[in-house]
Amino acid sequence: MTSDEADQRIELSRRTLSAYIRGIQRTGKYPLSEMTHVVDEIAHLEDIAREHPASALVILELLTWWKAFQATLKSKLN
Repeated sequence: MTSDEADQRIELSRRTLSAYIRGIQRTGKYPLSEMTHVVDEIAHLEDIAREHPASALVILELLTWWKAFQATLKSKLN
């Protein structure tokens, strides 16, 4: 993955997370069926951070938000 592709993927990840949050705010429903996607997204971002250390700080911030979202979904599953 090139740096430009990594940047595009990071932006897609941001938009995806924002869409999930907006959906929850709009409907009050949590996308519990998307837990697998959330786990996969976190793993993918971690891979990108290893491959593109120059973007690691940006990715780490995004990972913090994804992991918080994951924790929220997990709490709703229990």
